Amino acid sequence: MTLNSRLVFRIDAGPAQTRTLVQNEVRGPVGSSLSIMTRRGLCMLGMAEGQTAWIEQADGRRESVLIATVLYQPEAARRAVRERSQVEARRPHGLTLVYSAAADWRPLGERAGMRQTGDDDPGPTAA
Repeated sequence: MTLNSRLVFRIDAGPAQTRTLVQNEVRGPVGSSLSIMTRRGLCMLGMAEGQTAWIEQADGRRESVLIATVLYQPEAARRAVRERSQVEARRPHGLTLVYSAAADWRPLGERAGMRQTGDDDPGPTAA
């Protein structure tokens, strides 16, 4: 885990908790973040998904911390964007012709003539 990682973890056999590791707990909604200034937050830095660690509290009690799932990690997200852009860089740039119309096209700016019938009333086509 690194700073700003969003993760799901369990303390001992307790319920799953979802938090974002932050440096200071001054921003964001209450209960959505876990500061690395706490024993639990500091313990989670550097851990990986599925890993368990034990923390000894000030009163001597030990608790286990299990990282259940990593929902978001900034470094991994950056790496994925970089890899995606490298794949796109290998593609040819510019437009790709996917359909070609018949050869009866008119150059841009050329005016089409009005269709005339036998009499001088152009009919509905003039509307």
